Amino acid sequence: LQDWYIMVVDIDEFLLLKEHDSIQELLEAFTSPQVVSFNWRIFGSNGQNEYSDDLVVSRFTACAPEDHQVNRMFKSIWRNTEQVVNHGPHRPHVKVPQAIRWVSPTVPPLGQDLPLEFRKGANPKQTNYGPFLDIAQINHYIVKSRSEFEEKMGRGGGWSNPGRDSPRARHNRDFFIENDRNEIVDNLAASRSSEVRQETNLLRRKFFQMHGCDLEFIKMINLTQQISPKSADESAGP
Repeated sequence: LQDWYIMVVDIDEFLLLKEHDSIQELLEAFTSPQVVSFNWRIFGSNGQNEYSDDLVVSRFTACAPEDHQVNRMFKSIWRNTEQVVNHGPHRPHVKVPQAIRWVSPTVPPLGQDLPLEFRKGANPKQTNYGPFLDIAQINHYIVKSRSEFEEKMGRGGGWSNPGRDSPRARHNRDFFIENDRNEIVDNLAASRSSEVRQETNLLRRKFFQMHGCDLEFIKMINLTQQISPKSADESAGP
């Protein structure tokens, strides 16, 4: 994957482009920097206590204000050149961090140079740098509903599983309170939910076809996806 762009995102993180139709278009708008770091936008529980079977981007639209410190953390996309020696979940580890073009995506075509301290691993949440959300953001549905977060507490973190009652547990009730941000509403991702469903169904069909499922089974899965719980109840009548 030499010279490819690489990005590490979690299953509850969605890169949302506001001014461009593709990541390639965004990179070209900033004249293809070595690294681009996108800030989080932390979404809360929307006051929901239980799981519901719908897209995350549709279920949760309440989030932190733009300038809130929880939004200062970022995830990065980087070109995999000889400068890159390793990477973590948030940024690449490069030989000479100050020698490459590493930007936050704002004010194209130059962008905002990411300070050296953050290139080396400092936590931006403890500073006044950013966030920059005008061009793109990573919607981070970090808590979801209260019951889903309780399940997350039981699983433990991605690196280890010390248990919900351990003093080393990251996902605890204080974490929920800190990140259950519902001050304002951001509907941009929710407004694109129909496209997300179409793409999800396309990927599902490709997966089944790759694994040899017959056409009738794929049609059945597609039909199931087209019938929401609400429309099924309405079609049943009084």
